[in-house]
Order: sequence, then C-alpha cells, then structure tokens
Amino acid sequence: MMAVRRMFIQCLAGSGMLLLQGCFEIETTTTVHRDGTLARSIVVSGDSAGVYGHQLPFAIDSTWSFVRERTDTNKHILTMLKVFPDAEAMSRAFARVDGKTLGIQVALEKRFRWFTTVYSYRERYLKFNPFNSIPITDYISPSEIDLFFRHEVQKEPYGAKGDSLALRDAGRRYEEWDLRNIFESYYAEVLEGVRRLNDPVLTPDLVGQSKERLYQAAARCIRSRSSAYDTLGTIFEAVLHSVKVCEAMNANAEGFQSFQEKLRFVDRVMAAPYAAHVVVPGVITDTNGPAVEGNKVTWRDFVPYCYVRDYELRVESRVTNWWAVIVSGLFVVVAGVVIVLGGLRKGSF
Repeated sequence: MMAVRRMFIQCLAGSGMLLLQGCFEIETTTTVHRDGTLARSIVVSGDSAGVYGHQLPFAIDSTWSFVRERTDTNKHILTMLKVFPDAEAMSRAFARVDGKTLGIQVALEKRFRWFTTVYSYRERYLKFNPFNSIPITDYISPSEIDLFFRHEVQKEPYGAKGDSLALRDAGRRYEEWDLRNIFESYYAEVLEGVRRLNDPVLTPDLVGQSKERLYQAAARCIRSRSSAYDTLGTIFEAVLHSVKVCEAMNANAEGFQSFQEKLRFVDRVMAAPYAAHVVVPGVITDTNGPAVEGNKVTWRDFVPYCYVRDYELRVESRVTNWWAVIVSGLFVVVAGVVIVLGGLRKGSF
C-alpha cells in the first residue's frame, strides 16, 4: 500500500519534486479560545538563516509578531503570531492569491446547551493548483479521487486488494493529466506571443498543427522541472524549426513570467514538510485528524493533496459549564427545601 501512496504523491509533486523536501519545515498551530477568538502561530524551521527570508505560501503582513531564535543544535526558527477576533477575520487574512498563496477558509460554531458548550472548528485548505486548463475528471473519476483520500489521507483500511490496484492505475493517469495540464498553460502563452508577434513565418496555425508533437517533446522536461522555463523554449524552437519562438516569448514576457511564478509556487508548496495543529477547549468528541493528544489534533503533510482538491481539517469539542451545573444543583436544592417546608406547613394545620 505504501508503494501506491509514494507513487501518487510523487505524481502530485511533479514526478519526484517532493523527494527534494526542501530545507525548511512549516508548522501551524491554531488555538480556539472559549470567547471565539483564534490564536494562530506559524513556525518555520531549518538548518540555515534562510529561514528568516523564506517565501511563505501565506499572506503575512506587519500585523503579525515575529520571533527569531537559534537553538544549540544550530537550528534556525522563525515564529509568527497573531490573534484573530473571529473566524471570519482569519479567513480574510488567509484569502487565496492565485499562484502566490494558499487559501484557507475558517469556520467556528459555538453551541450553548446549558450544561455544556460545543465548539465546532473547521479549517478548509482550498485547491491551490494554478494550472486549470484541463479538468482532472477527464483522466480520473471523482470516485477514484475519493478512494485515494479515504485510504491514503484519512488512513481508512483497504476493503479489497482491487482498491490498491485501482489507485496504482489512477496514479499513472494522474501523471498524464498533470503534464498535459501544465503544458497547456505554457502552450497558451506561446500562442499568445505568436499572435502578438504577428509574423508570417510563425503563425498560430503552424503552432496549432504541431501541438501534439510539442507536448511529446516537452513532457519529459515538465516532468523533471529542471530549468523548465528556458528548456521548454528551446524545445519549441526545435520542433517548430523557427528561431522566431524566442521573439514570440519576448512579445508575451508578462505571460511567461506568470507561468514561471506559478511553477515556482507549486514546487515551493510541494517541497515543504507541513504540520497543522488545532487546540480546542474542553474534551474532543469528534475529528477527522489522524493524531489526537489531549485537546490537540495534528494533521501532517496533507497540503500536497490540495493540488487536486480542497481538504478540510475538522474537530469538535465539548466544554462542561460548571456554573450551570452548580446553578441547577442549587435550584434543585432550593426547590426541594420549598417543597418540604410547604409540606410541613400543611401538616401543622
């Protein structure tokens, strides 16, 4: 089963990018307070001072507090802290900027039930794939995606051997979709550059007629991500037998810059080991988190799966309202005394 998971993850990461694992680790902790405020910490750690200038996949501004430290083992740690008045404010702070930051939507529901108060916290990580030219459902069915998330993300046991075989086949189709999806975005930028160049030697029709040959030649480069931007331009020139490709790229420089930034964003998100903790008041009664310790739930390395679809962290807890228990107890005692005294008065006549 682990072989299936490794293969699918490698496909998600661009055929092996996750194996690089970067130099930095990202860890977030969200503490839910009884008054509905939310404290968020983001910790970036690594073996170099580059941690302090690391480009995070979150929108962090000057309203956060920053703490820098260096441990005895020469590990560098950057901690960012902020308290949000409510879930809506936190959601606004983590709004997605396509191709630049992860989008996170937060919801907190507080239900008062006299003796107890129930807290329901949800944190949804939005799909971050900036390349959306080809729907994934053209290659993988929704049921296959659900199967993968149930078994490999939620850690549900396999019901049959056929499930793992189905995922292995879906992994191969996934890679084909991913390569073609990224290629389609690059191809669209080339086509726009050709239109802007408006040169009779290199026309949109000529590029269109060579589209499949261009993909077959470029697929290996996209898969490896090795100097993809420069190498893809060279490949297109070779297939089209035209040095005008370079001029077309210059004619659409902003489009190619955007494409390159999107590639870097994806690889940056994929490469960082990621852990999320949620601390809630009271006793945890329900969660989809794989690890629970006291009133803290932990999810690890789930972010790469958000390349495919949204992923939600969910936890519910219950707090005993002891004041309500005491008030109710006193009410019962007082009511009992009143009833007894009333009976004694009736008996005296």
